[in-house]
Amino acid sequence: MDAVTEHPDLELVGVGIRRLTGGVLARPDVPYFLTDDGTPERFKGTGITVAGSWNDALAQADLVVDAGPSRSGAGRAASYRAARVAVRYCGGERDRSLGPVLHPALNREIGFGLRSARLASCNTTAIGRTLAAIGVGHIARAHATIIRCCTDTDKAAKGVTNSAVFDARPSHHATDLREIIPEMSLSTNAVTVPMVSGHVILLRLHLTDGELDAAVSRLGAAQGVTLLTEGTHDSALIRERAMRSGMPRGDRYDIAVQACRDGDALSLAVSLDNEAITVPETIDAILAYAATPAVAASLS
Repeated sequence: MDAVTEHPDLELVGVGIRRLTGGVLARPDVPYFLTDDGTPERFKGTGITVAGSWNDALAQADLVVDAGPSRSGAGRAASYRAARVAVRYCGGERDRSLGPVLHPALNREIGFGLRSARLASCNTTAIGRTLAAIGVGHIARAHATIIRCCTDTDKAAKGVTNSAVFDARPSHHATDLREIIPEMSLSTNAVTVPMVSGHVILLRLHLTDGELDAAVSRLGAAQGVTLLTEGTHDSALIRERAMRSGMPRGDRYDIAVQACRDGDALSLAVSLDNEAITVPETIDAILAYAATPAVAASLS
C-alpha cells in the first residue's frame, strides 16, 4: 500500500477489507471498501473511513492487486472481468486460467496490456531475482532448497511449534519458474520450520562458462540484492537490523545473499522477508501493465 501511495505515477483508489486489523488501524487515511455484505456501521468509532462497496472500488480502478487468501483468486475472477478491470494475483495462485506467472525481472514484456496475470510467491520471487541478476543464459542447471517460515508474521498461532515439516517431492517453486523460463534446468525442495518471519534459500548453481567470480560480481551489482560477508549469519539478526534501519515495519525489500565457491559450483544462501520481498516486483508489474515495451524497459 505504501509503495503505491508514494509512487508519483500511481493513485490508490482504496483497499478492500472484511475486518479490522492492525494494518488497517495504522492507516486511517486510506479509503476502505467492504468486500463482504456487511454494513459499514460496524466500523463506527474506529476512525476508519468506509468509502463504499467493493463494486464501488472496481468501478473506479484500472487495476486490482488481489492479495486474498492463497488459491482463492479464481472465485473473484468473474467480478474483475465484469468490471473490466485488470488484475495481478499475488503469489500462491495455481489456477492457470488466471493468466501466466509474471516476474518482471524475467518476463516483464508479457505483462504489457495483459488483463490478468499471477505474480510469483515470495520464495519464487527471490529465486527469480537471483537467477536474473546472474543471468539465466549463464546458468546450466540449479537446485534450491527452501527453508520457509511456518506462517505469516501476523498468524503465528497457526504455525508449527516444535517440528520441521518436510516432503521429499519437488516443491512448486521450480514448476512456477519453468512457466517463466522453460529452458531452465531447475529443481526445488522445501522444508517448513518453526519461524514466523523470513525464509532462507540454499541455492546451488552450475554455470555454463564456469566464471564464478564474474557471476558474483553481477549479483552484487544487481538492484534489490545485498551481498553478505563470509561466515555464519542469523536470519533473526538480519531482520533485527532491518527493524533498526528506519524502514516502516522493518520492511526489507532486498534479498541478502551470501556467495561462496564450492568446487565448480556456486553456492548461495539467500535470506528474504516473507512479505516485503514481493513489493518491488509487484510495483514493476503494475507499471508495466500500462506501458509500451519501450517505456517498460526503463521502469524499475
